[in-house]
Amino acid sequence: MKTDVRCILATTTVLAVVLSGSPAGARLPGFKREAKRIKKALVRIEFDHDDVSKELSRLRAGLADLDARIAAETQELSSADTPGFGPSFDLVAVSFRLNLAREERAGAETRIVELDALEQDLVAQREDQIAELEEVVEERIRSKRGAPALTINGSLVTYSADWEAVAMCESSGDWHIDSQFDGGLQFHPLTWLGFGGAEFGRYAHQASKIEQIAIAERVLAIQGPGAWPNCFESLPFHF
Repeated sequence: MKTDVRCILATTTVLAVVLSGSPAGARLPGFKREAKRIKKALVRIEFDHDDVSKELSRLRAGLADLDARIAAETQELSSADTPGFGPSFDLVAVSFRLNLAREERAGAETRIVELDALEQDLVAQREDQIAELEEVVEERIRSKRGAPALTINGSLVTYSADWEAVAMCESSGDWHIDSQFDGGLQFHPLTWLGFGGAEFGRYAHQASKIEQIAIAERVLAIQGPGAWPNCFESLPFHF
């Protein structure tokens, strides 16, 4: 299982460098400041979403256990009317355990409803932040190329770089490699999340080639070819 990317964040300085691509404390251009704000928000949203998903999974698994307890206590309670049942039967204790299990189940169901609503809200927040990020990216593309902005939605028609060549350099063309850096274009996990990659998968290797390229277009527009320091010469456009 891949290590939680939160373990990577030893200090806030590391986080700043990873997210911004600039030394801590350096003054960033306007578009980079805006992109940095959005990337931080996207990473926070994904961490919160992970926590909600884990709690939902735990609660839903717990419902099965509670149902089993309720069934067992109900069966034991009904056995009180069975002829020959021993005098040690504690009707009060069984009733107490049954009511307790029912209360726990009701509480779990209430919490699941709350978490489902929170999960939907986090998904909506992610979509809003990605929309803002795409606006920043498209404006950056316009300002650098003087050309119409790309539509970056996971189904690109025009690419700004030879991403096949970059992937061949970065990962020998393996678009689903799962390592410290992920996917054909070798995304750092925080870069992937910060540029909205979670809309396609938690990690880059879980996304399709086209989806990875969509995120790479965002990274290229904001960070430039230096985001791939070992392979940027494969890129025909220099920002």
